Amino acid sequence: MKDRLRNHALIKRINRAHILNTIRLDSPIARAQVADKTGLDRKSLTNFVNEFIAEGLVEETGTAQQGGMGRPFTMLGFKKHLVMGLEIASGSVGGVMMDLYGKVHFSHRIKDEGINTSSAEMLNAVKGVYRRLKSCGEVYQGVGVSVQGVVDHEKGIVLEACNIPSAVMDLKSALGKFIVEPVHIETSSMVGALAEKWFGMGRLSEDFIYVELGGGIGAGIVSRRRLFRGTGMHAGELGHTVVERNGVLCRCGSRGCLEAYASEGKILEEFRRTYSMRIGSIEELAELPRSKTGKILKDAGTKIGWGVGNLINLFNPNLIVLGGRMIDVFGDVLVPAVSRGASASSIKVCMRDVSIVASEMSDPIVRGAAALVLSRIFEVEDF
Repeated sequence: MKDRLRNHALIKRINRAHILNTIRLDSPIARAQVADKTGLDRKSLTNFVNEFIAEGLVEETGTAQQGGMGRPFTMLGFKKHLVMGLEIASGSVGGVMMDLYGKVHFSHRIKDEGINTSSAEMLNAVKGVYRRLKSCGEVYQGVGVSVQGVVDHEKGIVLEACNIPSAVMDLKSALGKFIVEPVHIETSSMVGALAEKWFGMGRLSEDFIYVELGGGIGAGIVSRRRLFRGTGMHAGELGHTVVERNGVLCRCGSRGCLEAYASEGKILEEFRRTYSMRIGSIEELAELPRSKTGKILKDAGTKIGWGVGNLINLFNPNLIVLGGRMIDVFGDVLVPAVSRGASASSIKVCMRDVSIVASEMSDPIVRGAAALVLSRIFEVEDF
């Protein structure tokens, strides 16, 4: 009996998500059209829609004539609800308010290098962005939070964060002291993959990988349209795969890790060492001619490609999306270099159908954080 009830509840959740996602993709849409697209009978569909209207989630948006004859259909769409996404990054905290269709209505960002080392400053910056965005409208369902590091996303605990040591804590509890809505926390490479899946290059791809290149290097893996997290929920630590046996010491304590050669900080370090110039940021480096920066960037891109080649051999995706600040600034050099490195380190049969492209999204991480909330409305992850 209990199993039957559990199965019934799961089926209802699946049908609910299927209907809502159909409205999201095709709004405004008539009840009959939703029934046809979902395969549900009209009575069941009507019951669901009545529930959505009673919840204040869906509304009737007017009528439309179908086929030029007969009675016009009453069309459905979402009421204007806004979900919030927050991004805790190295030196900044950003946020957006996004509607249920994925359109960003409000955004705000605070920059402060103290965020990296002071938990108080980091939390204060998050509070500032949260309150600024909340003044723009009511927050629906919850707040998605992205953070750079290794995250227990179920408990909301940041286990490691090399770039933002201040974030290593029970972040969910700390944020819960001023965020009144449910909080959902995930690592930045995973929410980057979520953003590409919902709004970017991965919209039409069943299996793809988002590779984030910045202060760290991480991979968000999407398999059959679902985030792949692994047994411990920490899959995707591409930056700590070994590309040089017994190589240079990485900040994680191992030797030869990809991040020890190709992260943003290491590229700056290599440039300063090679040319004896004072360069404090990637943006400053970008102002120099490619004749000076090209070789170092190509070498880093090749090593990243070796790591990407391992991902291609292991997961056989049809798409690799490269994103993050390094791609925003140096995509013209890095994307070809990564492609060459990946081709050299993956077997031909796996590489044959893979496209390696630069992300076309602006602010994918913060939008992906908001998509953490959308995914709980429009998808059922646990079946």
